[in-house]
Amino acid sequence: MNKLIRFTCFTVIAILVITNPNQQEYQSYASQQLKEFLKQDGCHKISDRVEDRLNSPCKILVDTISPQLKKIIHDNTEQKNFLIFSIYDTQFPATPFTAESSFTTLGVLDRFFLYQTKIEG
Repeated sequence: MNKLIRFTCFTVIAILVITNPNQQEYQSYASQQLKEFLKQDGCHKISDRVEDRLNSPCKILVDTISPQLKKIIHDNTEQKNFLIFSIYDTQFPATPFTAESSFTTLGVLDRFFLYQTKIEG
């Protein structure tokens, strides 16, 4: 029985280590999430402030800058790798269109779970 427990523990730990997502996977995940957030929230705030005519061009602009989002996320993210899981802290400074914000995400089993969001202002 003792060998079975050790084997099971080893197997579970090995699976967690193998499926701990890396920085590039996080950047892909986070850039997609940021793109969706900007289109849904950011573009609506701009259109509320200016005019509804800017809503569609804003979404086109978000699609246009999409390739740069991974670099922006890379430059603003700190990864804490615990072998069986990783924690990603991403912090964005305030801009004329967005407030200062930070996102903390757990990466485990090839998945990401956003568990803390702070948006100032």
